[in-house]
Amino acid sequence: MSILARPLGATITCLLLSALSSQSYADRAIEGYWEGTFWPLKQPFVFTIASQDGSGYSLIVESPSSPGKKWTADRVSVDEYTLNATLDELASRIECTLSDDGKHLKGTWHFSDEATRINFVRRETKPEIPGHETPESETKAASTGVAFSFPDLNGRVTSPDDDAFAGKVVLVDIWGTWCPPCRAGTPYLVKLDKRYRDRGLSVIGVAIEHEQDADKRLALVKDFVKEYEIDYTILDAGAFGDGEWEEIASQIARMLGIENFQGFPTALLLDRTGSLDFVEVGISLESIATLERRIESLLNE
Repeated sequence: MSILARPLGATITCLLLSALSSQSYADRAIEGYWEGTFWPLKQPFVFTIASQDGSGYSLIVESPSSPGKKWTADRVSVDEYTLNATLDELASRIECTLSDDGKHLKGTWHFSDEATRINFVRRETKPEIPGHETPESETKAASTGVAFSFPDLNGRVTSPDDDAFAGKVVLVDIWGTWCPPCRAGTPYLVKLDKRYRDRGLSVIGVAIEHEQDADKRLALVKDFVKEYEIDYTILDAGAFGDGEWEEIASQIARMLGIENFQGFPTALLLDRTGSLDFVEVGISLESIATLERRIESLLNE
């Protein structure tokens, strides 16, 4: 059975309250371009909300964490001051409140039992999406490897160069417990690990957290591993700082020994010689299928 047999599901909810309590959607206050930040990364993303000539609303989500990809809401409905949108390729629910002046949407991004803050600002024109100059993230590849060593959950320093991974195809997943798309993709990584381990695939999850306290950070990661029944190697890469996104991305790239880092989650696929063969940024049904095809190809070489 295909690894895509169980679809991802997502719901985005925007609550329009405050001064709009006496207004109606005839004002179309929610329409337009909204640029937001995804706490704790301060990473920009864009919502495009439009009226469909009296037949409802559409929502398109774009983010530099998934360059070249767009998510269009499959179902959008309006009930009084609540906008509900369902996206089959993301697993999240967003609740946000429109400010009195109609220029801000602030709220919370929920995934499972986790929640992170978001903040949108209305834009008159559509903002540029950093990273979208590369049409398809799946085209990015390099002939060099990666260079990092981090402790596993038992404190043992581990690297893709270790003998345990010699001659294997290695999938490195860069993720965080705070990251909704990372959470959405983890069950599929668990399936990939189970499906291809005996054929020579090794999966390494590199956790990068916002929590600075080492003990608290380790507890978060261990709880995540237990919740998702992860049986592959997990490494604690520490925490990123509180700078702007560009600064954080540069920091993470240096940590991993790669040229650049565009967003969470990122999959780095190494061939049996340890060379970096393939990079996939973000999560979607298409990206999961592409990753699996590339794993199959490398294992068959």
